[in-house]
Amino acid sequence: MAGITMVGTAPYFYRVLITEALLTAVETGSFPNEETVVLRFIPPVTDMDSYVSDGMRPLENRRIIFQCLEAFKAALVCLHLLRTCHILIFADAAVNCAKQCIHAFDR
Repeated sequence: MAGITMVGTAPYFYRVLITEALLTAVETGSFPNEETVVLRFIPPVTDMDSYVSDGMRPLENRRIIFQCLEAFKAALVCLHLLRTCHILIFADAAVNCAKQCIHAFDR
């Protein structure tokens, strides 16, 4: 599962690894038996110290943030295709798309 939180105009990107244990815990209203992994990505702006206060105001930050938003959008589209078209998982196009998604999210 993927998501974005905003602090002012500064986005933070997240990916939560959904496991069977987490699904069961949510269904039963209990705590999962294993650790839940949440990955956070902060856009690599030039001045990280002022990122929260400046957000998208500096033009260079805006360029970097929009590149991250585009990569995030592409990753969501790839994940959607892989989930809705199970046959595509074995196709070369789906494999390439998945590799691009993983690479985009790992930046």
